[in-house]
Amino acid sequence: MYPALPGVELKHIYDIVIPARTLKHRRSRKESLSRDESDKLARLVRVFDQEMIAMIESKRAEFDPRLLKHLGG
Repeated sequence: MYPALPGVELKHIYDIVIPARTLKHRRSRKESLSRDESDKLARLVRVFDQEMIAMIESKRAEFDPRLLKHLGG
């Protein structure tokens, strides 16, 4: 089984990259993704990565270090 990405459902991968049935057949035959499918998967991962970075940066922007004084830090 492939590792799951938090926030990304397999349904989205099947809709964008490769249908579930096709992937099942490819895996049973030990075949690779096509060039087009690999490109789509790489783009999906890049978009996901950028979204994660944006989310982390927005959380960091909300953090106020002055709050540490109140917590004894």
